[in-house]
Amino acid sequence: MRQYIIDEVNKQDIEKVSAYLHKNAHQSGLLGVYWIHIPDDLLDEIQYRHEACKPFCFAVEVGRDNVKFEFLIRSQKSYRCNCIKYATKIQRDFIIDFGENLVKTLNIRT
Repeated sequence: MRQYIIDEVNKQDIEKVSAYLHKNAHQSGLLGVYWIHIPDDLLDEIQYRHEACKPFCFAVEVGRDNVKFEFLIRSQKSYRCNCIKYATKIQRDFIIDFGENLVKTLNIRT
């Protein structure tokens, strides 16, 4: 899996990340995994046309001492479609910026 990882995060900061995501993201069915929606203006042409597959998102997994931001752009309605694929450059930049803003906003020590 291609992903952006912030590691060596202490327990208190992990708790801050979990609380923030619990409040500001969509919880998946898995403990510690959250969905962040990709804005429509960042979708590629195929994703934008696939109305039935929207919304698109990426996963954030909060581990014991790390936070992982997956680069796979998923549909929340379909599991198999050609619109589910790895992030474009602009989507990847959005994901990395999301992670960097999370660190800054929550004052996470890394």
